[in-house]
Amino acid sequence: MLYGNVGANRPLDFTVIGPAVNEVARIEALCGTLDRDVLVSAEFAEALGEDRRLRSLGHHPLRGVPRATRDFRAGDRRLGHDLH
Repeated sequence: MLYGNVGANRPLDFTVIGPAVNEVARIEALCGTLDRDVLVSAEFAEALGEDRRLRSLGHHPLRGVPRATRDFRAGDRRLGHDLH
């Protein structure tokens, strides 16, 4: 991941680029398709350890990402109602 100011003298945009950023952006876009507020990748879910609130939504192909990702959601409903 690289970050910094991009552009000509004005306006400069602070941005991040790289494969990890691309994958996160694609997972975020998948939220709308799957009607979820938040999705996490298998790698993120694994880093959390055993969390019974996470449910697998299966594998999903992501544009520009060389492999399908296994995505997870929190709980049985949309996130805002699950983590009380």
